Amino acid sequence: MLIKFDADQDMVDRLKLHTGERVASKAYKFAAEDVPDMAAEIRDLRRIVEDRNLEIRRLKVVIEQARSAAALLLEKTGQTDAFS
Repeated sequence: MLIKFDADQDMVDRLKLHTGERVASKAYKFAAEDVPDMAAEIRDLRRIVEDRNLEIRRLKVVIEQARSAAALLLEKTGQTDAFS
């Protein structure tokens, strides 16, 4: 199938550089064939990033709880009259 369109020269040059192709039509074909796999990979990576962000938020809560517990322990152990 023949597809014809006007292309911005800057984009053509960038695609040629990205794909390693010397001919604009081959560079566009290569890039277009890559899109479905790249889109799936982007979705997967975004899911991974979101999962990691959730884990970071969870761990920050755990760290804050540990800090609070340590501060309470320090306060209790610093009270010498509690052992009398």
